[in-house]
Amino acid sequence: MFRGAGYDSLSGRLRGDAIGNHDALEEPEAKGQKIWFQLKQVKSSQELVKHLDVSTSASINAGLFGGGSIKAKFASAQKINKYCVYALVQVIVQNPARRIRKPKLSIEANNLLEKQGAEAFRRTYGDEFVVGVITGGEYFALLEVIAEDEQQKAEISASIRAKEGTWKLGGDFQNSLSSIASRYQLNVYEYLAGGEPSIAITFKDMIAKAVDFPRQVKGENAAMFQVIVLDYEAIPKQVDLINVTHQKQIIDKLWQYRLKCFDTLSNIEYVLDHRELFESFEQATLKDQAARLRVRINELTDMVISCANDYKACKLPEVNYRLPQVLLPPQKGVQYYHLVAFSPNSSSLSARQWLHHQYYDLLIRCPACLADGKDGGIPSQWYHNDCGGKMQIGDNANLRCEVCGDNSSSHIKNWRYRCSAHATEFRATTSAHFATAASTAGQLTDIAGVKWLIRLLENLGDDW
Repeated sequence: MFRGAGYDSLSGRLRGDAIGNHDALEEPEAKGQKIWFQLKQVKSSQELVKHLDVSTSASINAGLFGGGSIKAKFASAQKINKYCVYALVQVIVQNPARRIRKPKLSIEANNLLEKQGAEAFRRTYGDEFVVGVITGGEYFALLEVIAEDEQQKAEISASIRAKEGTWKLGGDFQNSLSSIASRYQLNVYEYLAGGEPSIAITFKDMIAKAVDFPRQVKGENAAMFQVIVLDYEAIPKQVDLINVTHQKQIIDKLWQYRLKCFDTLSNIEYVLDHRELFESFEQATLKDQAARLRVRINELTDMVISCANDYKACKLPEVNYRLPQVLLPPQKGVQYYHLVAFSPNSSSLSARQWLHHQYYDLLIRCPACLADGKDGGIPSQWYHNDCGGKMQIGDNANLRCEVCGDNSSSHIKNWRYRCSAHATEFRATTSAHFATAASTAGQLTDIAGVKWLIRLLENLGDDW
């Protein structure tokens, strides 16, 4: 058992046994098992890691140091691209957790702390310790649903969103998924902790396995699948140890950016591997962009490793956290595709500048076409070129991606636009022409209201 073991929260590695009374356990507050059947749509590697409940430190240990949990390795092995639709099936069976009662440092750990200080203690025992474990089992199946074009992708996504939720009964869970499998081609990637080892070859196999999983993890088949950690500050009357909260934030930011770069690379690799689905494009250009992304990912990996191995050297580097602009070719048979891309020469606003503003889906004509003296087509939903997420517009005159969130938020003048009328390039617009596109978008103004539109126009500015 891992109870009482030290834990390094930067690298995700277990350390030496720090707690002397790790066998003194509290009685659980609740009795009996808890069971969840869940279906969630996944749009990025960041969302997958979040839904799998894999911490950044666990991801680092699995992805960079070769250790960590099998679940973290499963998460790091998946490639999420914007051309397919992903749904995560989760079956979680949880027994009551048992924690150490009134944890105390072992004699050895206490002596080390008193004689050699906090530095030596952290190297040997980390900055946290395992106070309890959770047994039962987890079964995850990542469904990759193949979309032939943007229209079918939207239909698949809407179908999954309509079925998202939590069920208590296996039958309801099974019925919610069968209609998706009967209509679309899909791949299944699975992970389990506990239960009877087997491989789900087909969607039908996966459904049967998920529904039967709670039975499989009863009694002796239950697995330890999660640990509960606490900071050493939870132990009363101990010497203050080294605080690495700031270093954790640095590592998390670097790792999240690395995941975004990884997803962008996955988009390029999907296009290169499925050239027959796309209009003609320069393979050499995309391959060069993929190579540059791999270099960037390796640089970020080195930064994370350096920070995890030496908290004193853990400083936030001067990194441009905007993803490199990648111009991906349109899919064959797609008449309308409205994409926006961030201008790499502009800077984003600070977090406080877009708090407390109202955002709505960006449903407008092409403002770049309007600037070129064309009609701009019909008002349509716009999408983020980097990840395929829906773009939204705020009354602060900022655009942001629904998937990337507020990290992608920036003033409208910093974005470039691509539609079917200029499919090979992103183009800029002007404040006046964007105002025209927004003011004449009936669906947007009907939802947002006149007061919202007035605030938007006031914040557009007229210097661009």
